[in-house]
Amino acid sequence: MSLPLLVDQGDKSVPWTARPCTSASCKAAQHIVELSRSLMDACNPHCYDLLKSLGEQHVAPTFRAKFESTSLNSWEEFLASQRYWGELHPKWENRIVHATAEVNDNHANGTVYLLTEILRWSRDVKRTAVTVHKWKKSAGKWVCYEAMTMRGLDPMLGGGDQEANPEPPSNQEN
Repeated sequence: MSLPLLVDQGDKSVPWTARPCTSASCKAAQHIVELSRSLMDACNPHCYDLLKSLGEQHVAPTFRAKFESTSLNSWEEFLASQRYWGELHPKWENRIVHATAEVNDNHANGTVYLLTEILRWSRDVKRTAVTVHKWKKSAGKWVCYEAMTMRGLDPMLGGGDQEANPEPPSNQEN
């Protein structure tokens, strides 16, 4: 059984986001969300050294990543990919919109779900994506062993790409 990071229980007059996190599972989930946020923030262009440093501390030797149809079989391949895309699209920005996690009962494994916006990838495009980080506790320390990113859908356009500044619809009739 897994416990979500934020569980709506207790006093309904207090917003669930303001309730204290007291259980060990909740605290572990908060910790791996913070680690995932740090990794995702460091994936932005020009943060390569920070990403490499975080990886040395918080990535498992068996790390694997998948981006839609592309599989990366090591942290080194992931770093090379991030550097390549950062050089190709130096102005892109990865912005976390929402993050949540669940941790198993023995606090040894967890999964973080991140909803992100990718801005300025090409032209003036805003793309949504979902990233999932899988974590395990190894020698008393949380390490990420798998990352998966899937392009999301924009409900207004029906696709994963959206112009960041779309033109307003015309009210003129023909």
